[in-house]
Amino acid sequence: LSAGVRLPRLVGDHMVLQRGHPIPVWGWADPDERITITFAGKTVTTKAGVDTKWRLDLPTMAAGGPYTMTVQDKKTTIVIRDILVGDVWLGSGQSNMEWAMNKFLPSTKTDVETARFPAIRLIDVNDTIALVPQADIGTKGWRVCSPETVSDFSAVAFFFARNLHQHYNVPIGLITSDW
Repeated sequence: LSAGVRLPRLVGDHMVLQRGHPIPVWGWADPDERITITFAGKTVTTKAGVDTKWRLDLPTMAAGGPYTMTVQDKKTTIVIRDILVGDVWLGSGQSNMEWAMNKFLPSTKTDVETARFPAIRLIDVNDTIALVPQADIGTKGWRVCSPETVSDFSAVAFFFARNLHQHYNVPIGLITSDW
């Protein structure tokens, strides 16, 4: 059965893409299906292989945004909104990286109440055991840093991102995979 173009869960609304390097985008589609991506005024195309996988690299960009990306094949159009380009960091480890801001209340109360940083975004990889590499991740998606969302952010990752963002004034994307 044909299904139309699909993207990994890492690619979605509010994501942050790495500045200063070609930007990889990948996914799945019907074999030999033509995929077109439009992003930041540029359009690029590729074809899915017989294994249904496809990948292409968007041109290097400077920090900025927000942008919209359109990914389409002949059956499906996916629109991804509110994309920033900046610096992306992986937060990994064990319990020290997993502990959320709300675990440290009341010490972090003021930090939570003042966490209005729309250029800081976080995506958390679900805790899953896998004995072989996985094609995709489980996640609730990218979240924009605000007093309403930051309570669930990794405390270590949040303080790290806030410091970098305030010092360099570029968007910061955090990927936490801490289990």
